[in-house]
Amino acid sequence: MPPGPWSMPAIAGVTWRLGPTEARAGWAAAQVSGTGRTFRTPQLDSAAPWILVRLSPLSAFTVLGLPLGELAGQDVELGALHGREAGRLLDAMWETPPGPERLEAVRRYVAARAADGPRPLPEVARTWHRLVSTGGRIPVGGLAAEVGWSRQYLLRRFRQQTGCSPKTVARLIRFGRLLRALEGHPVRWDEVAVEHGYYDQSHLHRDFREFADTTPAEFLSGRLPCGCVAT
Repeated sequence: MPPGPWSMPAIAGVTWRLGPTEARAGWAAAQVSGTGRTFRTPQLDSAAPWILVRLSPLSAFTVLGLPLGELAGQDVELGALHGREAGRLLDAMWETPPGPERLEAVRRYVAARAADGPRPLPEVARTWHRLVSTGGRIPVGGLAAEVGWSRQYLLRRFRQQTGCSPKTVARLIRFGRLLRALEGHPVRWDEVAVEHGYYDQSHLHRDFREFADTTPAEFLSGRLPCGCVAT
């Protein structure tokens, strides 16, 4: 990761940052950010080989082994969730040089957790997949009718297992698609806003402020190869 400070825009999922031995000097070496959380670093004096893991809410529910509603709006150390198991993962990373072997240690950890973890309710999983497949452009009432639940019951169970309401996840999916569309292309903000389901540019600006803590212009000027933003 680049020298800091920098921030990482919120996503419709969970983000892990796994760091090297340099993190032992005072910054959490393994930190988990809940769904919809914009993550900000302190000042980092030099680049360090961090590993970034991004999981959909469904995968994160299984791998982390807890309802993501408990992580809503929080950054939590992995050790607080997985105890000694997380410590063994970090030891395995620190004992190998940056590269394929370190990535393989993380892959094995995630795969083992996924094999034994809980599964989200089928209705929650269906709601998530419908939000993704439609780009978030489906009314919550329609989603509730599809899974046979009341609107309020869907909101409660979906938020419990994914960390956000269906409406917020829909906005995050739309925002994520927008960010990917900005890569390597000249930007006409009025056209981009309409193409991605925003009413107007002010509507788009509100999502940038909420999910990236910056303006669209500042995001473009400060964007780094890792997908984060210099601040």
